[in-house]
Amino acid sequence: MAQASTLDDYLQKRQQVMLLPYAEIIPALKQAEFDTSTPLGRYVYYSVWLNAGQGEPAITPTPADWQALQTRFPALFHESRILRTWFSGESAQTKLQDLYQLKQIAANHNWVRLRRLASYYLVMTYQGEGSYFNAIIELYNVMKIAPPATAAYDWYDYSLIDIYSDMTRSMYGLGNTEGELKYCQKTVNFLSSEATSDTESTARALACQIGAQLRMSNISEAEDTLKKLNALALSTKLTEVKITALIQFAIFFRAQEKYALAFSYAKDVIDIQRQLGIRLPNTIYTANKLMALSQLDLGNPQTAKQYLQSMETGRGSIEQGIHYDIEAIVLKARIENALGNYAAAGALYEKALSLFGPRSVAPVNDMSLMALQKDTEQSQSSVLIIKNKLHQTRAEQMTLVAVFTTALVIVGGALIWYLVRHQQQLRAFARTDSLTRLYNRGHSVGLADTALSKATQNSPVCLALIDIDHFKQINDTLGHQVGDKVLETVGRQLTLWAGKRHLAGRYGGEEFLLILPDTSLDAAQAELARLRQLLESSVAEIRGPLTFSGGLVQVAQPADTDTIIGLCDTLLYQAKQQGRNRLYSRSLNQA
Repeated sequence: MAQASTLDDYLQKRQQVMLLPYAEIIPALKQAEFDTSTPLGRYVYYSVWLNAGQGEPAITPTPADWQALQTRFPALFHESRILRTWFSGESAQTKLQDLYQLKQIAANHNWVRLRRLASYYLVMTYQGEGSYFNAIIELYNVMKIAPPATAAYDWYDYSLIDIYSDMTRSMYGLGNTEGELKYCQKTVNFLSSEATSDTESTARALACQIGAQLRMSNISEAEDTLKKLNALALSTKLTEVKITALIQFAIFFRAQEKYALAFSYAKDVIDIQRQLGIRLPNTIYTANKLMALSQLDLGNPQTAKQYLQSMETGRGSIEQGIHYDIEAIVLKARIENALGNYAAAGALYEKALSLFGPRSVAPVNDMSLMALQKDTEQSQSSVLIIKNKLHQTRAEQMTLVAVFTTALVIVGGALIWYLVRHQQQLRAFARTDSLTRLYNRGHSVGLADTALSKATQNSPVCLALIDIDHFKQINDTLGHQVGDKVLETVGRQLTLWAGKRHLAGRYGGEEFLLILPDTSLDAAQAELARLRQLLESSVAEIRGPLTFSGGLVQVAQPADTDTIIGLCDTLLYQAKQQGRNRLYSRSLNQA
């Protein structure tokens, strides 16, 4: 192989190396004939290692190298600043500030590829912090200047196919499954229209579709897509594609409550990589997470704890940020709860909740607004000011809770279209449980989101999760028809109890979610006692009083709904463990 001698040669050879299957990149890098006696050769080697290597790179540029690059190759030096910013140990806010500045410098010099590269790491930072709405804003902007995958000048670029992929992740983070599926399908359609087949990207797009279809409970469609992914995996020698298929089999079978099968497929992901001596991005973490969840589902919390530890130690550069911190903490809380360590579980839920407090990334910060305004002016779009239009979108509140009390500036006609369309879709969803005539789970959780986003010290909100005692015994001994009548009666009594002040919904099975806005813990306990009296005197079919166990939590500032419900669930299990027909309560002192 001829030794690279010019900048174009270096970038071309780097692209050739980076487009190899992930496991082959570092071996190819070590054989590539970059002249590592020069600043340019050392940097190109280092830039590949940053994304594909493990541990400290064998070759690292010196301060003199950086100075030489800045003088002779200013664009490449700028690329290095973007990469070093992303891989630094700085806070998310610091990274965002630096990346926005670097993006602006790239725009000023008309370095379009580097502008896209800065946008890519901005999106990655936002997603890592759970700021999915900010990520979508950045994605809409960079989409206008993105090349298709086959036109990307270098691996260090941001192609349209990658933008679609990140849009699906952000839609998932916002809880917009239809939006997620839309961009998964756009990715598949785009790839099918390309003359050159990209097997890895196709596999990722199919995996994306499977996840969205499962979340929409379209099981048959997910199964059909899984068959396509499996056929693709069988037709290729690419390890990445086979690993992608195994992970999706694990996810699919876990959704089908076939936990042993899910565990087996996830374990194969770990075993194959161990045998080959490779470590593909995100796969070790995901496989350990699936194994921990499967063991928890199988009733083996101690074993689940071991895989949780492996999951945490398996976090790489991709699995960084508040989103992953919360994911690990909540899983740990669930395990402690299953082990009967209720105090520890409660403390972990509170810890997860605290991460939704003051955020290191301000939603729609001044830098992004300035950049967005400039881009919008150039495209002659209008700037609209919207007040409190996002309260119906559940996961958006997690990201934007700090701006619910102020005007939110949203830029770009496409983004406004998305919001309006999404709100219209939400209104069309069924809200009522057919048996109890209460709100269904999805709408109940949405109402809880809205209530919790308004919680203050002067106007606290209480959430309760209650479970009808011995309901399985009622079904087993008296039959499901009697069980259904019991649930109908509970629904009527909860409607009567809630009146116009409280809200009640069926959370699942014999569990009900109660929302008590502007209610202190003492007042909520009194209200639950009133409900207990109503239920105990209402059902004759079971030949005895109808009782419930419950977990009640008071919140005094905006909080994440899933975390609060998880804490309610922990308290509920404590109540059941202590003999049922009782209420366990906790007040979160979050001021």
